Amino acid sequence: MIDSRPKVLIADDDPEILSLLIDVLEPDGYRLFVARDAQEAVQLAIAHEPDLYLLDVVMPEGGGYEICDRLREHAPDRPLRVIFITGLDETFEIKKGFAAGAVDYITKPFSPSQLRTRVRTWLLRLGKEGETGASGQFTPPAAGTAEAPTP
Repeated sequence: MIDSRPKVLIADDDPEILSLLIDVLEPDGYRLFVARDAQEAVQLAIAHEPDLYLLDVVMPEGGGYEICDRLREHAPDRPLRVIFITGLDETFEIKKGFAAGAVDYITKPFSPSQLRTRVRTWLLRLGKEGETGASGQFTPPAAGTAEAPTP
């Protein structure tokens, strides 16, 4: 049986942020791929072709921008749908994130409900999310587990 759940790659070097992201997104049933550095993120992305990326901008040995550059080199025709999650909240940094190709930019600290809503919204736009019933109430896909152990 093919697993059709939306695939989300999370890359952050902070174990607490990784844990929070997993705790917020895992109940919605996404297939989560967790990377603690840029190299691991690129390897997971190539192997699993995620629908959406949540990338920290600043990580040792390459951050979110470098991950995007490496993935574009590897598969230039494959669209990257990236939400940067970072502590860099100055206007010029936000503009730089969108110029780098982000579909969204969330600054730390962030609201878990805001993160969940933005992830759902982008996956809905891609046709990769659960359905909204006649009542307008969102129905997430079946619950699942993270593909990598939690930090």
